[in-house]
Amino acid sequence: MKILYIITQLGVGGAESVLVSMADKMVALGHEVEIISLLDINKQNFDSKILVHVLDLKRKPFSSMMKLSSIVGKFQPDVVHSHCLHSNIVARLIRIIVPIKKLVTTAHNTYEGQGLAMSIFKYTNFLSDVITNVSTDAVKAFENKKYVRFSQMLVMHNIIDIHKFEFSLNSRNEYRNMFGINENELALIAVGSMKDSKDYPNLLKAIQLIKEKKLEKFKLFIVGDGQLMNEIQDLASVFELEEYVYFLGNRSDINALLSMADIFILSSKHEGLPTVLVEAAMARNIIITTDCGGIDDILPTRENVVNTGDPIALAEKISEVMQWDNNKSINNINRVYDFVSKNLDPNIVSQQWLRIYSKS
Repeated sequence: MKILYIITQLGVGGAESVLVSMADKMVALGHEVEIISLLDINKQNFDSKILVHVLDLKRKPFSSMMKLSSIVGKFQPDVVHSHCLHSNIVARLIRIIVPIKKLVTTAHNTYEGQGLAMSIFKYTNFLSDVITNVSTDAVKAFENKKYVRFSQMLVMHNIIDIHKFEFSLNSRNEYRNMFGINENELALIAVGSMKDSKDYPNLLKAIQLIKEKKLEKFKLFIVGDGQLMNEIQDLASVFELEEYVYFLGNRSDINALLSMADIFILSSKHEGLPTVLVEAAMARNIIITTDCGGIDDILPTRENVVNTGDPIALAEKISEVMQWDNNKSINNINRVYDFVSKNLDPNIVSQQWLRIYSKS
């Protein structure tokens, strides 16, 4: 089968990483795959068999659309599968210009935008053969906002290379030594781009409250970069968290950093299926998260879920988990690990996608 994936911009974000995992998996299963990035890309690790076409849609919209049409015409894919709002719209519009045998469009969040773009998405739904989103919460959000009709959008999980993030004792020991984490210290970690939806101010306010309680020794490592980096670092300084919070920027060793950590914290306002929670589960972190979307597809219980935008509740939950005994911690970790391993096995999910691709 020939599969053409389209995404707005390949980089280091969740949806982008998921697309690479999906493409690599399909190549491993013997399918012919190409990728189109509508904007210039940041470096990614691509399978050597995957051809990546890079367009310049922002600066050269007309020529980019023509090039995209040419790629589709030349490759003659059996399936075109677009990801995220702008790529979904572009893929639908291209279908007016050039024949596409089957078009699958996937949203990746409970909230992908508003205004004109979402209106275009809504009124071009008829151009897609299949419309999906990555979690039950995300589908419900689109239905409630009437971006899709009831039952028009399917829940389809991401293909995530979950075993890449399996816990490593060697990495844990090496990285805890590297970052000077003592045996009596807890390592907290948060991973995500420095943008408004991740709500790092919520996390920093919670950490400030925990610092004032002086309950446990801890360090928080924040992995990620983005437009709000300076603003978030400044806020950490205002809260006098220099001895507690460490900004690591973008990293390629997320698996090792997660093995180093004891507790993973997600403070987002909204998500689709937070891939980073899957990674944290496989690395055997205790997970604390806001109720940002997609949580029930990853966690077997809501034991460590708090409301979005509530730093007091987040601080209380982090403080509580910090004081768990070893048995309680291990039981929680094992339940989440087993749930993720069963429900998000990439071999099972990839077969589900192939059924979508093949269904006439």
